[in-house]
Amino acid sequence: FAHRLPKLELFVGDVQTDSFAFAPVDLVYAGLLFEYVELGAALAGIRSMLKPGGALLSVVQLPSAAIAGVTPSPFASLGALSAAMRTVPPDALARAAAAAGFRETGARTAPASGGKEFRVQTFRLEAVGRRS
Repeated sequence: FAHRLPKLELFVGDVQTDSFAFAPVDLVYAGLLFEYVELGAALAGIRSMLKPGGALLSVVQLPSAAIAGVTPSPFASLGALSAAMRTVPPDALARAAAAAGFRETGARTAPASGGKEFRVQTFRLEAVGRRS
């Protein structure tokens, strides 16, 4: 992406810890994260990563009676995720995010070619009362 976004800097952080090796950022991308962590603790960690007014972009998998939560794969290690994976209802994520100081600014459903559906939600960290 360097040629398309020359000022882009990417950082990796563990949302389940409270110390990060980088200063607060403008955007946190949480793709298929909330299915594997405790929601309140993860949102608190993300909150501490963001600048006031920063954005959180999340993607959660929607439940399906016809398709396994973790798609079968030739990579055996992915099978271990099945026991830890739990779907997070988008409305529950929105409520938890609001309780953590985020305002939802957008949402849409994105279908995947394999039949799964995902909910993409965007949130803004409210600038007032920010915790560190």
